[in-house]
Amino acid sequence: MPGLFCMSTEESRMNTDEIILFANLLYERKYSVGTEGNISIRTDRDSVIITPSNMIKKFITPDDLVEADMNGKVIRGSRKPSTEIATHLALYRGNTETKAVIHAHPPFTILVTLSGDNPFTNPVLAESALFLCDTTVLPFARPSTGEGAERIRDHAHRKVIVIANHGSFTHGKDLTEAFALLETLEKCAMIDYYAKYAGIEAAPLSEEQLSAIGKIEYGK
Repeated sequence: MPGLFCMSTEESRMNTDEIILFANLLYERKYSVGTEGNISIRTDRDSVIITPSNMIKKFITPDDLVEADMNGKVIRGSRKPSTEIATHLALYRGNTETKAVIHAHPPFTILVTLSGDNPFTNPVLAESALFLCDTTVLPFARPSTGEGAERIRDHAHRKVIVIANHGSFTHGKDLTEAFALLETLEKCAMIDYYAKYAGIEAAPLSEEQLSAIGKIEYGK
């Protein structure tokens, strides 16, 4: 099967370039170390382009990417798709508006949810209130198996999902939105951790404050 570099459409070139860009960011920001993490985009052909299995994200090239249909069958590419492809597909099937998915292992997010708690349901930061109130923390599922897909199937409408003792899935209309959600998630988790470490009992935003934040038409 030919590599994705052979694909001549403008959409394909844009998709592959964007995945490479965010794969580099994922690695540089330490949201993915070693061969962890995966990124995908849903195409207009009702297929997905996804990062390959067992590769350090910093070194991925367009030729390494894999295109698969919505059943996970490889259409194009010489490598194996990410072993988390089933979870990506479950998110796409569960939300037709989702066009991009990022799976990462953000360390502070994992750290603050090790107990199974969800620190994002009582936000102390405006960003958390704006973007993370719908975040769910789900029980552990074995990586690279169908368990992840089963676990998130009923939560695909949530744009931020954390699997306990594992990592996060963020998704949205494009990779910019999915990555921005990941960064916001990790920043809020880091502040939550350091506040607790410093002995600070951070007061959640009040109902009045949350109501006022909810009226902000951010990005519109």
